[in-house]
Amino acid sequence: MRYFSFQQFKKFLLFPILFTPFAYADLSPISTGETPASLACIYGLTPNVPGCPIRGTTTVPDSGSGAIAIIDGQDDPNAFAELQLFATQFGLYSLPVCTGSNKPCFQQYYVTPSSSTPCISATDAQNQGNNASTYGISSSSDTEPEIDIEWAHAMAPRASIYMIETQGWGDTTDPNNPNISSLVNGIMCANYLLDRDHRGGIVSYSHSFQEWAGETAYDTYFQHPRITYIASSGDYSAPARYPATSPHVIGAGGTSIQRDSTGNAIGQVVWKEPVPRNGKTGATGGPSLYESRPSYQNSVQRIVGTQRGTPDISFVAQNVDVFCCQLASPADNGCCGSGTQIGCSTVSTSICPTGQGAWTVNGGTSLASPALAGVINSARSGNFSSLEELKTIYDGAIKNYRIYWTDIVSGNNGYPAMVGYDFTTGLGVPKGYGGK
Repeated sequence: MRYFSFQQFKKFLLFPILFTPFAYADLSPISTGETPASLACIYGLTPNVPGCPIRGTTTVPDSGSGAIAIIDGQDDPNAFAELQLFATQFGLYSLPVCTGSNKPCFQQYYVTPSSSTPCISATDAQNQGNNASTYGISSSSDTEPEIDIEWAHAMAPRASIYMIETQGWGDTTDPNNPNISSLVNGIMCANYLLDRDHRGGIVSYSHSFQEWAGETAYDTYFQHPRITYIASSGDYSAPARYPATSPHVIGAGGTSIQRDSTGNAIGQVVWKEPVPRNGKTGATGGPSLYESRPSYQNSVQRIVGTQRGTPDISFVAQNVDVFCCQLASPADNGCCGSGTQIGCSTVSTSICPTGQGAWTVNGGTSLASPALAGVINSARSGNFSSLEELKTIYDGAIKNYRIYWTDIVSGNNGYPAMVGYDFTTGLGVPKGYGGK
């Protein structure tokens, strides 16, 4: 993430470029969650609108370059159509499917661990008469893939999106048997693609495991030159979870936006569910059990002690708009009619093959990771390793904390929010593109 001087930062705020307004398309129903424009406003990525109202803020980012690789554990056969509809709805740049030379673009990849290459594009697979199930990848049962690609794109619309689908997540809760083969296979695919096409980039991973004694052996997978890795800290409060605890990964925590009775944003607090939902309790953080404190955290040694502290930075993790298509079997898909979903409506079969889709309100640190990947992508030029990126983040916070970061001082996740770095939201949330 490139470093801005205060004078450069003021110039950015006074003379923003590369932003385009949106007008809602004739698509309904639309949910009541935060939009790309409202969050870009709150985080100072676009010109300020007083209160950053959800339905009254119309300027969205038009930034980004290179590529962001998103690792998902299931297949979303409608990903491209969903992303196009999301982009149309909010006036974002619409990515075409990758054809080899066009950039920026969107492409799905299937992990092929037994092949000579770590993955194959969905386009090439389909030309061979194959699909995700050919490679043992099951269809998505929730809205995780949509959150990942739509919100990475929302924060960096001009970056290519590589959606990497793997063979499931395994057991994410048993510390004695953390099946991370899907993560490893996905990382190998991401490294291959980003090296091949861009000589580096950013990888986002939105799942987490309980820590276990052997986790440090996997840290090597996050040490590829010119590639930055970011992972959700977790949705299960304290204690810390892997891979966000790896010293070679940026841990992404979560917040909730507070709005007054008129809809104006008035602050942010630590994201925490008042009642656990789908097993999720709120943003995860804490000191690692097995990873030692990296040197870039020496400035927060008073808090983290001798261990790696998580998260590093945060983004909103609750109440955002997501569009998804209903799959053929509603029982196997979390798109419509449950909890925060407001039911399916009829859409064109060119968008959703079943003719049914929904605007949902969703979130979690599964949102924070890809969104922050987009912010980091837009903030910098060049490709850096995670260690370089994290050193820039922490060094920048020492020198210009109040300029580049908003401190979150309210809430808890088992640890209390405090002034400065803490185990709830790390350094806090971004204020513009500086420091990231």
